[in-house]
Amino acid sequence: MSDEPDQDVQDQDVQGHYSGAISRLVAATIDWFGAVAVFGILGAITTFFLGFITSREITSDVTGWIGLILFVIWLFLWYWIGQATTGRTPGKSVIGLRAVTRDGEPLGPRRAFVRVLVLPISWLIAGLGFIGIVIGKEHRALHDVAAGSTVIYDWGPRQAQTPKMRLVTRHQKSTAASSSP
Repeated sequence: MSDEPDQDVQDQDVQGHYSGAISRLVAATIDWFGAVAVFGILGAITTFFLGFITSREITSDVTGWIGLILFVIWLFLWYWIGQATTGRTPGKSVIGLRAVTRDGEPLGPRRAFVRVLVLPISWLIAGLGFIGIVIGKEHRALHDVAAGSTVIYDWGPRQAQTPKMRLVTRHQKSTAASSSP
């Protein structure tokens, strides 16, 4: 058996395949923790400066409802802006996912709006809105169906390679470089 990678496998493009449940779950987890962390940091800084400027202690009975409303707005913007402009949230960017229309076109603001608006409903119905990601051919959740979207792998134009193939390719390049005059 040769250590040479199979050319058919090596030339497979990874872009455009429907993303799986685990990839989407990891991206969603990154987004959730990222959105909460950034909101918490911004909230703490804002509370500190408001207290400093007004010379009053900002109490939780004032910030409770206001904070909740601002948090919901923050979450909406966190998910909507990235998907409306690039089809990605920060979590999707890290994992290499992109939300697109079923035709592969960018979502745009309207579809991203619908997608983000319906996302909580997928959670509120005991997570049943996500069942399509696991059993559906296109791995679409309820919010994907509502927006006419799907989520694909999109790491950019590069070739799919297993770790062994990368090692072999790197070895071939280093051998070719050392053997050239």
